[in-house]
Amino acid sequence: MRAYKNITEDEKRQMYEMAANGINDLYISEEFEVSEEVAERCIEDYFIALRQGMGFKVRGFVKYK
Repeated sequence: MRAYKNITEDEKRQMYEMAANGINDLYISEEFEVSEEVAERCIEDYFIALRQGMGFKVRGFVKYK
């Protein structure tokens, strides 16, 4: 399993696009060799970055330790 810090921004974008197209988190996590929690965090981070880029103030949905 890969750590969150080793995920590139491009991989986060790919994960987000897969999720946006209806692919489940388990498949995404297996595809990128990360845990489901890391995949969900990457998807959320990319979504937040998109919204902030549009000028919205966005808070994260999940608290991570």
